[in-house]
Amino acid sequence: MDLHLSKEQEMLRKMYREFAENEVKPMAEYVDENEAFPEENVKKMSKLGMMGIYFPKEYGGAGADVLSYVMAVEEMSKVCATTGVIISAHTSLCAAPIFENGTEEQKQKYLPKLCSGEWIGAFGLTEPGAGTDAQGQQTTAVKNENGDWVLNGSKIFITNAGYANVFIIIAITGVKLDKRGRKTKEISAFIVERSDKGFSVGKHEKKMGIKGSSTCELVMEDCVIPADRMLGKQGKGFAIAMKTLDGGRIGIASQALGIAEGAFEIARKYMMLREQFKKPLYKNQHLAFRMVDLANQIEMAKYMVYKAACDKDNHKPFSESAAKAKEEAEDQRFAGLSGEDAVDKAAELSAAVQANVEKLGKLKGRTLPLSMLLLLAAALLGGGAYLATRNIPLSAALAAGVCAVAVLSAVFTRVSGKNLQKQTDGLLSPYGVQTPEELTALARNYRERCQSADKAVHEAEVIRNAVAERHSRRDATKSELLDFVHEFAPEATDLFGCSAALSRALNLDHDLSLAQERAEERRRRMDDLAAQGAGHSDGPAPELPLPDLGPQETDRALGQAAQRLEQVSAQLNQARGTLSAMGDPAVLSAQKEQLEDRLARRRLELEAISLAMETLTQANVRLQERFSPELNRLTGQYMARLTGDKYPAVSLTRELEGFVREGDGVLPRSALYLSRGTADQLYLALRLAVCRLCLPERPPILLDDALVSFDDGRLAHALELLWELSGEQQLLLFTCQKREGEALRGVPGVTRIEL
Repeated sequence: MDLHLSKEQEMLRKMYREFAENEVKPMAEYVDENEAFPEENVKKMSKLGMMGIYFPKEYGGAGADVLSYVMAVEEMSKVCATTGVIISAHTSLCAAPIFENGTEEQKQKYLPKLCSGEWIGAFGLTEPGAGTDAQGQQTTAVKNENGDWVLNGSKIFITNAGYANVFIIIAITGVKLDKRGRKTKEISAFIVERSDKGFSVGKHEKKMGIKGSSTCELVMEDCVIPADRMLGKQGKGFAIAMKTLDGGRIGIASQALGIAEGAFEIARKYMMLREQFKKPLYKNQHLAFRMVDLANQIEMAKYMVYKAACDKDNHKPFSESAAKAKEEAEDQRFAGLSGEDAVDKAAELSAAVQANVEKLGKLKGRTLPLSMLLLLAAALLGGGAYLATRNIPLSAALAAGVCAVAVLSAVFTRVSGKNLQKQTDGLLSPYGVQTPEELTALARNYRERCQSADKAVHEAEVIRNAVAERHSRRDATKSELLDFVHEFAPEATDLFGCSAALSRALNLDHDLSLAQERAEERRRRMDDLAAQGAGHSDGPAPELPLPDLGPQETDRALGQAAQRLEQVSAQLNQARGTLSAMGDPAVLSAQKEQLEDRLARRRLELEAISLAMETLTQANVRLQERFSPELNRLTGQYMARLTGDKYPAVSLTRELEGFVREGDGVLPRSALYLSRGTADQLYLALRLAVCRLCLPERPPILLDDALVSFDDGRLAHALELLWELSGEQQLLLFTCQKREGEALRGVPGVTRIEL
């Protein structure tokens, strides 16, 4: 995959790195030694949008991506692991689960405060008896008579706990049966606020590292929270916790990457400065190779972390995607049925319901006519009997008998109708629907979910096969590597041993190459000497005259020659040792030439710098002589506008040391004793005055984060002055904050560009 950063990402990383170097690094040692939570740095990070980097702007986030968040944690952790873990736990473990699982009301309530840094977040899962084993939870949540949840239990080792305002708490809400009929804990997730009654933060934990992070115990004693504070559905807390930890691992991996990079940079600088055996440590071949190995490992780790961030950005499925899809597809109303079977069963039930409805309609249609006929028959029979017999009791009895039959018929019809309606309701009620059409739609939806689950299972199977294949290829590669290394290092048994053996082999190969080069150089010298000696051997060698000496004189001459030979040999050995210590003359000559060239360049640079310093000094003197009164006047004028006439007068020394005087004050105040905001106002006024005096052609002026430390009042004065000056000269105000843009929205002549 391509991990080249976009321009926006490069800009964000630069901002994170500068903030880490300028704000976080100076406080890192104090934070760790005093176990101090860096509140001021957290506030500054909040203003830069670092507490909600990858959340949408509609919820107060910066609207960036997960990779930008990873780079922020990485850059902070390079200089201060405490600051890195604060961002990671706040973002991944609290804000992320609310964003991914919360209702719209929960998102609107909590995310803006979390993204702005007004509230800090934490995640409560670990208990004294349940860490990795999330099923071992003991914290309980029970509903009271008002429908609220009552939490009881404790959590330990909770990051950010001492300063957090919002907590995601995992608790047991009941017991349920799994697919095999076994009892398991029903785990749910809740949003708990620090101000909730019955909730408290316990002792601060002592740690061996990352000491500035606030790691505390959480205690819940009859802690009552509203029912709408449940995060996600009841019984889905375990899945939420596991998904949250998956995302949190990306943040912790970013922190580990930043720590490794920071440690590597410290080690590199130390090796450049530390000398042993008259040379820096980095020239020690073994240490240099070790540093290269570490750099490669860090680079591989960075690739893995960045890839994980990109996968999360692209919403790629995790390993549990198939299980999650299966869980979402499950429906107890169609238990044990496939999607197609559910649709067929729904069709059968719909047909049965439709038949009952038709029967009921026919029954109701026959009831009224039959009753009318029976009543008419009763009237006719009673009337006929009376006319024939003139017997009133007999006529009434006959009419009553027919009416009774009519009533019984109506009652029978009504009972039959109720039975049919009850039978129809019995067919539909198990599925929670009222019409056959709703049942059919429910079955089709279940079929679609089953198809999605089957597809996810298939994809997971493909991924598992691919992983198994990669593992097989890795094992095969490992075996091939071991076989190759055993040819020259049979003692190697694992990858670490292979790495050491290969490192030694590379060192030996390098030494062999140097030895071959030296041997070749010696061979060329011998050939040159042989060629020079051959020039004097054209004819036969002249015969030397034999000295006419006696035995005693010959012995003395031989002794003197042997002594002389020993002296010459000693001198020759000494010369060879000196030559060997000095190194190859050709190499020394080349190094000498390089050093002479570098010295010449440094002398030219020194002359240029000296000339530039002299020129700048003269220009500074002329500038102060020429502009000092006008510079004081113009700077004071701008300072009065920026401070609302609180400081109408400014005086500057030749060294540009500033003094300001209040409107009714007598003595001026040095800029060293001004507040941060007032000092920045003085600096802005001086910049504007210098640009006005030194740049008469009025080029554009770039102000980079010049108003970052201004409060709302100072910001209003500054924007008013800059808007007036923009009528004469173009001003480019670059800022990473939103409030300048919001304040200038709709102002004529102002163009807003978002990068």
